[in-house]
Amino acid sequence: MNSTEVAKKLNSVSNEMLGNQYFMVRKYLAASKEFEKALQACCENFTIMKKLVICYTQINRPLDALEIFYKIISLDIGIILNTDPIAADCPCPGLIGEVEAGAVKYEDKYTINCMLGILWLYCDMSVSLRFLRKACEIEQNNTLLNNIINVYENYLMNNPQ
Repeated sequence: MNSTEVAKKLNSVSNEMLGNQYFMVRKYLAASKEFEKALQACCENFTIMKKLVICYTQINRPLDALEIFYKIISLDIGIILNTDPIAADCPCPGLIGEVEAGAVKYEDKYTINCMLGILWLYCDMSVSLRFLRKACEIEQNNTLLNNIINVYENYLMNNPQ
């Protein structure tokens, strides 16, 4: 590893650490900026990407959230599905309540259902899929959403409960 690669890796680590600090105090916009820098400086880091998805759901960047969410789950849905909410300091249970109560404003019902579908996967796959299917009823021809649902269905077919 040359000195440029070392510097890039160190920058990535420091951005991730700062992003984690912001994430822990629920400053999602600031956290997202640091996580984005960390991902630019380094390779795909699914720990960062998982948190970035959550940030995007809270700062009204639904398309970015869906795209990264799909990137993660298409590789391995277990990356999110097996999240331990306590060990990972996952804010999803509280965020779900805020979204359902209307405290987080989204453009429309489609977006609300997509964001709840994302957040619920960190807690409960069946509830997550239910929200994603509701979103699909609204936008039936959305390729990204259909691809996400296909990942779920393939997982469920290969891993019967």
